[in-house]
Amino acid sequence: MSTKVETAQQTMSSRERSFAVLHFVCRIILAATFGISSIQKFIFPTAFEKILQAYHLGNGIAHIAVALIPLLEFALAVTLLFGIVIRTSAMTAMVVLAVYIALMGVSLSTGNVNHGCGCFIGVSSSHSWATYVVGGNSITIADVIRDLLLLLVALVVWLTRDPKLGLDKFWTNSPDYWRWYRGHGYLTGALIIVFAVSTALAAMAEVNLNRVQNAPLSMAADFHPSAKIAIGKQAPNFSLQTANGAKYSLKAYRGKVVLLEFFAIWCSDCHAEAPIVNQLEKTFPATKFQVLSVIASPYSKDYETSNGSDTKPYTTADISWYKRTYHVENPILLDPQFSVTNEYIQQSYPNLILINGQGKIEDTYIGPTPLNKISAAIKKLLH
Repeated sequence: MSTKVETAQQTMSSRERSFAVLHFVCRIILAATFGISSIQKFIFPTAFEKILQAYHLGNGIAHIAVALIPLLEFALAVTLLFGIVIRTSAMTAMVVLAVYIALMGVSLSTGNVNHGCGCFIGVSSSHSWATYVVGGNSITIADVIRDLLLLLVALVVWLTRDPKLGLDKFWTNSPDYWRWYRGHGYLTGALIIVFAVSTALAAMAEVNLNRVQNAPLSMAADFHPSAKIAIGKQAPNFSLQTANGAKYSLKAYRGKVVLLEFFAIWCSDCHAEAPIVNQLEKTFPATKFQVLSVIASPYSKDYETSNGSDTKPYTTADISWYKRTYHVENPILLDPQFSVTNEYIQQSYPNLILINGQGKIEDTYIGPTPLNKISAAIKKLLH
């Protein structure tokens, strides 16, 4: 390090040191935020694309943004971590967060909140404190508050920036600072990391996106329901995903009463049962009760109306149609190889399984079931 830098650090007052510590902590918070956010978007590109489409962005724009936004966030994370172009990085972070807040504000004002939120992908629907920090599948005012606080953190980074703490821009008139960064390889190392990791992750995102988009959602050959469960026995744990990549496991809801619905998109009895399931979800508190729906048939919405002649597999468009037509808000889980379906049910729809807080099967309901019957059973478990 140059003599000027050493002298500047040695003569820092206690007030300046406090600002330096605050600046560094805020930088770490922002770097971690954008770093984790970018990694999530790279790992779940399809989920991110669905979120962008939910904000009414066109398919072409959404697809381009799937690659560009994670790259931007990752570059922000690295530059903030290394202390490079602090002024530019802090301003960019404020702009990005302001855009996220604006989008979420529009979603809240219009009621279109059934999709993930700003800087983190919606990957959870639980009601733990972590969901409110990270962001769940539905936008809440907590998501806006979180991003407002992050915006404040970015503003603090801007206000407490000091040339002695790092470069304000890619080129500086001070040869001493430039030589120090160049001599220690910080700038070169940071740029190499941004380029190498971003390129690799972008390629991985594109591969994952194409793989998921081109893969069928169901495998009819694997469909052999045989119902190995029994009332009073422990419900087998499972981990499944929604069409946008959000993951759910039965074990995560231990302590809650769970209504597990196995249904077929094409099934008219399931269509009739959907309002009942919706009503149950609205009636009982989310802190004590959860509905999980599993698609338990490989066929599309036209299977029944074609008298079984149309055997094409269901698609994400079929899922969207079902959710939109029957106002379904609870998670709809995909079971591509039907490993969960085959273990839980016989071939009949709808098939409802009530699981108590200890994870044991309390009761099963096959075919259309009246609201009062299921509601009474749930009330009994909750009280």
